Amino acid sequence: MTHFPVSLLPHWIQRMCNFGPECYPLPGLPIVGRNLKMRVFTRSDEDKRQHWAKFEESYLAKYNFAPRNEFENDRLFERLRDRLRIALDNLSGEMIGYICLQSVNGDPEAAELGICFSADQVSNGYGSEALRLFLPWAVNTLALNRIVLDVDVVNRRALRLYQRFGFRMVGETWRTEKNSALMERIRHGITIPGIRCRRNRLELLSW
Repeated sequence: MTHFPVSLLPHWIQRMCNFGPECYPLPGLPIVGRNLKMRVFTRSDEDKRQHWAKFEESYLAKYNFAPRNEFENDRLFERLRDRLRIALDNLSGEMIGYICLQSVNGDPEAAELGICFSADQVSNGYGSEALRLFLPWAVNTLALNRIVLDVDVVNRRALRLYQRFGFRMVGETWRTEKNSALMERIRHGITIPGIRCRRNRLELLSW
């Protein structure tokens, strides 16, 4: 039987360097569903996601991961060890998405959730299955009692998914984003609800 450090629970979010160079152990993983396998995100996954299909929608360009060399990916993987990432494989063993958890104001019982999929894997029901697998594990194993997230209002597909799982809006904010393709569209007079340009800065409305 594997013994996991007591410090992981409930203080689940911490620097993970004590758990080996490739990945860190987490109780209860992997979890296999009907179409997805949920497992710990490893160093090799950093390379895999950069070869995903790209989104054509300009407001989703931030999820189009640019290729990096091995050294840059090593550094990125180490830098992102301050959060928890869970890889999502299809039943063929291909990583098609991942889930990310980050701390919320140092509260060990709260986390901020993010989900990302390859562009060619969206609208296949994977988002719903990922949440059905992940949320009970996060509550029962990580001892989280509050999960929050930010979602751009323009991303209607993501909004519908989160609302189906009981997330509710508690506030909204305009935040600055660097997205040259989207900025060009706004400058050419294209109006997109939830997106604006102020003082030569692109801003997206998030709930």
